[in-house]
Amino acid sequence: MAEATKTVEDLEYGNARAKAEEYYKSIKSVKCPAFGGGEVFFTSEGFNHILYRTRKVERERRAQLTRFRLLPLAKELLEKTNTFQECEEYSEQVLVSRHKKKEWRPLFIKDWGFEDA
Repeated sequence: MAEATKTVEDLEYGNARAKAEEYYKSIKSVKCPAFGGGEVFFTSEGFNHILYRTRKVERERRAQLTRFRLLPLAKELLEKTNTFQECEEYSEQVLVSRHKKKEWRPLFIKDWGFEDA
C-alpha cells in the first residue's frame, strides 16, 4: 500500500505495533514464581503469537491492539503470580533445515494460562 493511501487507522496500527514490538523485544525474559523462579523468554515466536492465530492467519487488528496494550500487565503477571490456571500440550509439524536439507519435524508446545493471585 502506498504511503499516501494509508488511512489514519493504518498509521495508528503501524505505530502501535512498532511500539509493542520494541517493548516486547526489550523484555527478553522474566523470572516466574509459578515455574519455581524459572525464566519465561519473550521470543519472536511469542510476538508472532500476538499477531497471528495460526501460520498465515492474522488476528483481527482490534485483538492485536488489545494484546499490545496488555503487554506490560502480562509481564507484571508473570513476574508476580505463583499460580497457573491451565496448561495445554500439543505438537505441530515445522519445516527445519538439517544438513542442508529441509524436513518436517515435530515441535512440542506447551501453552500456559495464568491468573492473578
